[in-house]
Amino acid sequence: MPILIMIFFFFSCNRKDILVNVISNSFINVVSPIGICGGGFLSYGNKKYLVSASHCYDKDISLFDGKDFYFEDLNVILNDEKSDLLILEVSSKELNRKMLRYKEESLNILDKVYYLCSPNGLPPVMIEGHISRIEEDFYMLQSFAWSGCSGSLVFSRKGNVIGVVSAIIMSDIPGLPLENLVAVPILSKKNFGR
Repeated sequence: MPILIMIFFFFSCNRKDILVNVISNSFINVVSPIGICGGGFLSYGNKKYLVSASHCYDKDISLFDGKDFYFEDLNVILNDEKSDLLILEVSSKELNRKMLRYKEESLNILDKVYYLCSPNGLPPVMIEGHISRIEEDFYMLQSFAWSGCSGSLVFSRKGNVIGVVSAIIMSDIPGLPLENLVAVPILSKKNFGR
């Protein structure tokens, strides 16, 4: 019996380490006159994309990986202000970031999700939450988020990208330390124009 528990513990820790590595390697800061947001890289088909929140977009954006700034020629594929979803095609080969393959996944209420963000421009932190509501085109998460988290990719426990951090709905009850509700537009194949 102790061997089974140790094997389970090893695989569960190893899976979490792999998930953290996957999320960390795909994260980048999107910097514009509007402010600093999160973003991440995906590949779908044979193309590479930067995915973020629409309200983070400005024609003068640059990308910051923690050490270097990149000024890219990014082709807008989707800038949907209603869903707050931004998809830009990346043509540069200079960016040394991991491109995740996009794969759709069906989730349920209470499923755990994760995202990496730079709250208020600080170094990135890993945030965990769970799905508390599912609508046709967005998830509502019970989690924490701050300014600077918008646009960060949201991952399932399997490491699949399910959407981006879009909006933070704060409690209007002063003094109560409640978690935020975080709106996440659902990413789907139709967003890539295919």
